[in-house]
Amino acid sequence: MRAKRSWRGASPMPPAISPMPSWQVLTSCGRYTWNRAMTIIRLAATAWPAARRSNWPTPISPASSASCAWRAGASRRAASCAAATAGCGRRWTSLAATARASWRYGWHGAAGWTGNGGSRPVSGRCGPRRQRGALLLGILLAVALTSLVLALSVAALAAVQRSVRVAEHRLARSHDARWALRQLARDLAGHGRSGCRLLPWRAGDFAAGEWRLRLPGRELEIVRAGRSGDDLASVQLARQRSEAWRPWSRVWLGSCGGGYALQGGRAHWKGGAGAPELVLTPPLPVAPGAEGVHLSSLQLWLPRERRYRLAPDARGQRLLASETEGGVADGEERVLLEGVKRLGLQLLMRDGCGEAVRWSWREASEWPAGLSPQAARLILEWYPDDKEDEVSLSSLDLALEPAASCEASP
Repeated sequence: MRAKRSWRGASPMPPAISPMPSWQVLTSCGRYTWNRAMTIIRLAATAWPAARRSNWPTPISPASSASCAWRAGASRRAASCAAATAGCGRRWTSLAATARASWRYGWHGAAGWTGNGGSRPVSGRCGPRRQRGALLLGILLAVALTSLVLALSVAALAAVQRSVRVAEHRLARSHDARWALRQLARDLAGHGRSGCRLLPWRAGDFAAGEWRLRLPGRELEIVRAGRSGDDLASVQLARQRSEAWRPWSRVWLGSCGGGYALQGGRAHWKGGAGAPELVLTPPLPVAPGAEGVHLSSLQLWLPRERRYRLAPDARGQRLLASETEGGVADGEERVLLEGVKRLGLQLLMRDGCGEAVRWSWREASEWPAGLSPQAARLILEWYPDDKEDEVSLSSLDLALEPAASCEASP
């Protein structure tokens, strides 16, 4: 009797098949599962009629064999019944073995299965190892693609954020430059004005890198004027707030007829914020002429001076501003704009009259003393970005004084 062979002792697995795309692997494995299910259904459909047509339609047992021998009553019938019983048992055994092989190895693996021995285990595209490798490869590919998409998305988001920050920085720098230019224009419009008088422009007020603008300042309310004979000896002021009171060292006292800039030993303060009094030494004459003051239009002003200067910085220069009121510093120096390359000022001057009149722009540092310009042009060059060499230019023209008639012109 031949020994029963087992598939575990079969020849080794065939060489591995070259890798396939994930979609082909999934399609092949789905086809394999469908074929396996159909094989089981076909085997079940064919096994049942065969069992019904056999001599022993019911499962064979020792009791049924005895019944068969008893009914035949002869050795020939008993022998044929035993042979039929053995054949039916073999058919059921072969059917069960084929079904198990089909369920485990698929249709192609079960096609070569025999009752006396098994075939080689299934290999190729739908082998267990092949399926696990294809699944792992698909997972790794999906993870790699997901990581690539995430990396590209993060890089795009970072680039957009950098662009937004740069645009926001440039916009803020442009807004600061326009604001600083308007601030300078407003102060230039008030330069040289102090109460009823108009002071001439001086070239020294606009030195390179430093401007000194004389602004109207603040008027102090006069309560009583103390006289010594025909002269003005003192001026008493209204009550001042304690936080606003300072012993100012520079004041301007005058009227529409004339005035005096008092500083140093020409005037000193008495009393405090409750009843401040300015004592004049020597007293000033009270007369309607140009050499005196008019008591009816007497004014006391605190001159305000605003100083603009350019200080070196890591990128260009910084535009700084500081103020003094009445000769006393008012606050600390503050930064108006960073990244300034150049700050310029041109003044419009008229030469001649009639058809021979000529208009020309002159630098403020070259302005003739004693004249007032008709217009001014502010020029500001600044860097919109800290990392680029691009330079933006902003300019602003403003009218200062109406043009004087030719008869009144010098």
